[in-house]
Amino acid sequence: MTTYRTIAAGGGTSGTGNRTAAITGAVGDLLVVFASLSANTGASVTVTDNQGGVYEQIGSAALWGTSANSLVAFVRATLVSSAVSHTVTVNSGSNTAGQISIVACSSSNRAGISAIRSYGSQSNGAASSTPAPVLSQAALTG
Repeated sequence: MTTYRTIAAGGGTSGTGNRTAAITGAVGDLLVVFASLSANTGASVTVTDNQGGVYEQIGSAALWGTSANSLVAFVRATLVSSAVSHTVTVNSGSNTAGQISIVACSSSNRAGISAIRSYGSQSNGAASSTPAPVLSQAALTG
């Protein structure tokens, strides 16, 4: 069973470019990246790392603030092969703020989008409402 091992975060509220954060992966880790971007003008967001990592987007971005802001998730297409620091870059284009969270998961026997059981998002919900995103397939409840 894939389990959480560690997390790292980065980004900031100044500047207007791409956002970076670093994490030291263990051999066999699966890296999952979450990015929250404010007033992003980039047509598409991509993620890479300095160890040659390529990342696949998980579903579509969730939007809020009348679609001016977004939350997007990515999973690394391959498992970590060397226990070194990975500087992850969210190639976002222009934005006013952007934060990144990188989760390292151990014991995964899959990488890329095939490692994701299900996903869902909901955009521009009212602040007083209860979110009800629709998952891409039924959740495991056992």
